[in-house]
Amino acid sequence: MVIAEVSIPSLGVGYELAYAERFHKKVICIYDKTKNLSAMIRGNENFQKIPYESMEELLEKLKEILEN
Repeated sequence: MVIAEVSIPSLGVGYELAYAERFHKKVICIYDKTKNLSAMIRGNENFQKIPYESMEELLEKLKEILEN
């Protein structure tokens, strides 16, 4: 599993996500709701996307995912 913060576009993170996808790893992309999500991530149906507004909201969402 890969959990990536994708609020700000990054070639390095993009490379890591593509690598994880290539090897069929679960990819969770977390991002600040106030930012524009990149088209590569937005359009990839293999990536689970989790928007958040606060750290508390993010932690609660991640807790739910990791417990399942």
